[in-house]
Amino acid sequence: LDLESNLLQDEGAGNIAKALRYNNTLTHLNLSSNGIGDKGASVLASSLKTNTSLTHLQLWRNRISDVGAVNIAEMVKVNKAITHLILWKNNIADEGAKGLALALMSNTSLHRLDLHANKISADGVAAFIDGLENNFTLMYLTLTENVFTVGNQLSITSTIKNLLDRNKNLAENAYRNVLKGNGSGRWSRSKLMVIGQAKAGKTATVRSLLSLPFNPEWNSTEGIEINITQ
Repeated sequence: LDLESNLLQDEGAGNIAKALRYNNTLTHLNLSSNGIGDKGASVLASSLKTNTSLTHLQLWRNRISDVGAVNIAEMVKVNKAITHLILWKNNIADEGAKGLALALMSNTSLHRLDLHANKISADGVAAFIDGLENNFTLMYLTLTENVFTVGNQLSITSTIKNLLDRNKNLAENAYRNVLKGNGSGRWSRSKLMVIGQAKAGKTATVRSLLSLPFNPEWNSTEGIEINITQ
């Protein structure tokens, strides 16, 4: 769902947050460039604490400061679905960065976090070292165009890069082990299309995959039938 540049502001974000509490199918949400501040970001974060379907959340170029970022961080601690969180060009400074870094210690789903073009200093960037030392899933962290200078903080940025590279290697090795049949991996999402002649048993097969009982009186499907399950 792409709602970029629609002047939603906090009120609009609040309405979307209400809908997210009951939605279990939406996977991508772009609310960038909507004038959303801390109030809207906090309400969204609260609704996403228990959401299990949204994987990509974009909130770049809004008016989110440390207050909103800390509330987003509280969501990151418990959310198990979001893999991409894009927060570039907001007003997030060190307190918000530290909150997000701390959240990484208990998060196991986030793969990409984009915080570039905010107001984070070297102190806030350094917090991500502690967060990443206890996180093994984040692979991409963007912190460019903040108020710290990469050249003067080379040891910090190098350490962060090494930890991210470690996580990338862990993910690749886990994937290769699954392919070799030596382990198991998370099945996040897939699509299955069943095609066949009429009355061939397609519906019965799908119902079986969904752990639904066989119904001998089930009418033949006309056209297309779509099922979503978790």
